[in-house]
Amino acid sequence: MQLNYIDYSTNLFQEVIDNTKAKVYVFDNNQNKIQAKKYYQQPFLAQSSLFLTISELKEKVFTSDKLVLKEEKLTLIFYELLTKKDKEKLKVNTYYDIIDLSAEYFNFYQELNEYNIDMIDNLAGWQLEKYQLFEELRARYIAKLEKLAYTDRTLVYDFDNFNPIFLADYQELVFVNLLESTPKERELISRLAEEGKEVSIYNQIAKEDYNEEQLKLTDMILPDSLEQKVELYQSSEEFLQLVNALAKLNQSEEDYLILDGNFANSNYHNLLSAQKVKVDQDSSFTNSNLYRFLDALHSLLKTADLSKGRLKLSMEALLAASYLKVFRAYYDLTELDLKNLVDLAQADYVYFDESLCLEGLEQFKVIIDEIKMISKLSTLGEYISFLEGLDKDKLVEDKYKNTISQYFGALAELNSIEEMNLVSSWNKYFKNSSEGLFRLILNYLRFKKIKSLDNNEESRVEIKDLLISSFANHNRIIMLNINEGVIPTLSSSNFLLTEEQRSKLGLRTVEEIRLKEKYLFFRHIFSSQDVIIYAIENQDKNIDSSSFLEELRLKYNLPLQSVELNEKHYPTIIDSIFASSNNSLKDRLDITHRQQDSLKLEAADFEGQLSLSYYKATTLSSCHYCFFLEHIAKLSEERVEFEKKISPKVIGIIVHEVFETIINNYGNQIMINNGSLDEGIITATLKLKLQAYELKLPNYYQKYYHKVLFKLIAGSIKGFFEKLKRKVPNIRQIDSEWSLDREERRVFLDHQKAKVYLNGRLDLILEDENNQKYIIDYKTGSSSQEQLDFYSLLYNPDFESDEIIQKSIYNVMKESFEDGKVNSEEEFAQKLQALLQDFLDSKEYSNQYKYYCNNCSYSEICKVVLK
Repeated sequence: MQLNYIDYSTNLFQEVIDNTKAKVYVFDNNQNKIQAKKYYQQPFLAQSSLFLTISELKEKVFTSDKLVLKEEKLTLIFYELLTKKDKEKLKVNTYYDIIDLSAEYFNFYQELNEYNIDMIDNLAGWQLEKYQLFEELRARYIAKLEKLAYTDRTLVYDFDNFNPIFLADYQELVFVNLLESTPKERELISRLAEEGKEVSIYNQIAKEDYNEEQLKLTDMILPDSLEQKVELYQSSEEFLQLVNALAKLNQSEEDYLILDGNFANSNYHNLLSAQKVKVDQDSSFTNSNLYRFLDALHSLLKTADLSKGRLKLSMEALLAASYLKVFRAYYDLTELDLKNLVDLAQADYVYFDESLCLEGLEQFKVIIDEIKMISKLSTLGEYISFLEGLDKDKLVEDKYKNTISQYFGALAELNSIEEMNLVSSWNKYFKNSSEGLFRLILNYLRFKKIKSLDNNEESRVEIKDLLISSFANHNRIIMLNINEGVIPTLSSSNFLLTEEQRSKLGLRTVEEIRLKEKYLFFRHIFSSQDVIIYAIENQDKNIDSSSFLEELRLKYNLPLQSVELNEKHYPTIIDSIFASSNNSLKDRLDITHRQQDSLKLEAADFEGQLSLSYYKATTLSSCHYCFFLEHIAKLSEERVEFEKKISPKVIGIIVHEVFETIINNYGNQIMINNGSLDEGIITATLKLKLQAYELKLPNYYQKYYHKVLFKLIAGSIKGFFEKLKRKVPNIRQIDSEWSLDREERRVFLDHQKAKVYLNGRLDLILEDENNQKYIIDYKTGSSSQEQLDFYSLLYNPDFESDEIIQKSIYNVMKESFEDGKVNSEEEFAQKLQALLQDFLDSKEYSNQYKYYCNNCSYSEICKVVLK
């Protein structure tokens, strides 16, 4: 075996790749393999060289006549082997609880195999208990594979299976930048040499930093002097890094490669023009329309209620799905269909079923039928048949070029699970096999990658992942996100073993991972000519620059500068983003539009009259601006917030309707019996109302509702009639849900801009044998004595002194009456008239910040919170 050391300034691939002779080149990752191929030109009519990663080489030379299991299939077998006792020890309730554990488990045994470790000693009590459980599972797992005649990569990677026939036509193997190796990999290299292969290693590293016996990096000593031009910058935000980097590029005539230390987690890539900036990143399948559509279907199935022999869809899930453009396109839903659905949600519906598929909502019947059909699927084969039959033309966008191939490839892989007899019964895995299988499919698709269409041939800028970018030399580079916790990462291999135990066993440690990352960071710098580095420094967010950057700065006495474009330049940045070919967005706005918004209060807003309910009056008292938006402009909030508990509004409506139904149907009986009412009537009426409102009652707290809340309401209603006998003896007349006819209305305030009328609906008006009137308002929530005054004014606008009206609120939840003040109407009327006079005299709808403005639905329009 020959070891060669190459200077950082030398082009590694140009030095290593030989176009005159066929060789096998082995790399640590796929990025280096792909980049190295670009330096290779196959001689005409000559044998071609092979380019492999170390993992691919192992698969070629360790062979088996058994099928090798990978990915999801390993997790399925792992769960299949768990006994009830195992699940209790591992705290596993469902299949999805073991997905991460399964991955760590198999990685752990693969690592032990790589390092030739058969047994682990000197474990603590909790470690020993878990290790013994893992060993028992391992024995069962191997026995299971033997029975099924399958194997996995760990079992295959054994020198009993070593077969280098694949390399028979090649004499030389070249390992490129072998920074680390396991005992098995070192033995593999020795075996290849024993087979007569010429093995050489080319490392772009200082010889004194490398252990030639263990074939691994041991140090990263920096040169005494720095030949490269290096500029260091810090900013407070990630976005400002990018802005400053692009500004630097605009000022330069040269091209730069951008290396991002936090590439996998950076989300600003989508802001960049694909024509100008090439991002070297495959997208997750989850970004595709196809996945979004399937995920929406799964959410509908998962949240559907299939009890009582009918299907109820979650309104929250249906609305979320319908907001997706791809979902609407697939089911031919229009914007009007969406609006009608939103209106239904705003009316407090939490479920959607066939009974709602009326005019304007007919198209949703197709979706209900689809979910019904999916809910009956019970095998992977049935699911895959359904998924293969979807109309892909409606689901695939032009943004990606291999969505369909990845999709059908995944389905084919999944289809083999049942054919391989890995699962005894899906019922063992999932409580709801249909939903569980759908989720299994989505989880499998999540790990697939899709490629964006290449529309960036002319781009001057390319962004790559710093930690996996190839070892190619670049004259000019820009580094982003050089922060502690990013590079070096916060890696920790703490599955079962501590760092000290790993070190004693000879396993890879965090310190070794950190050293490799340090090499990758400095190698990019030392193999370039011009380097610009950006880091984030933000104490409020506990973000610090990388210790690697600090070492670089201190070693070569480099200044750390603040970025030129900072928070103060955001207006300039925004102007640049929104600039048009003529003028910026700001310049195109008329000066009057840039002044503080104001809403003029005009007589035309009221068309001669203003009908005022108590609710409108409270809104007006709180905010004139909000009054205009809600009651004159009639803006409705499209955003609907769903909760697990019943809407207080729905509870109030049910209670009011129960009272109304009872009084309308049994009013005479109540008068005859002086307020007495059979409890069975109350219970039966409440039950009918709950059935009528079934689609507005969430199931989450269903047991509580029926055992506690609804019993409390029924008891309170019964208590109301019992208390009513004492409060109003000898009832002579009952009016339920009383309201004025239009022609009976009286002008409450006559203003030149509008005549104001009061309106509303009084829950209950009673009259006894002495002609005494009683107004009663049912409340399930907060109450206000002023509301009683408002209703008294509505009922008796003259509030004559010789007719005193008794006013009471019946608090249903407290099961008690709260009496209103006597003769308080006149004072309230004066207060309300003053409010209306002041409002109508105003020239504009004013707004003033108050503590409750932060929770106002219209705060984004009003902007008073920001003033």
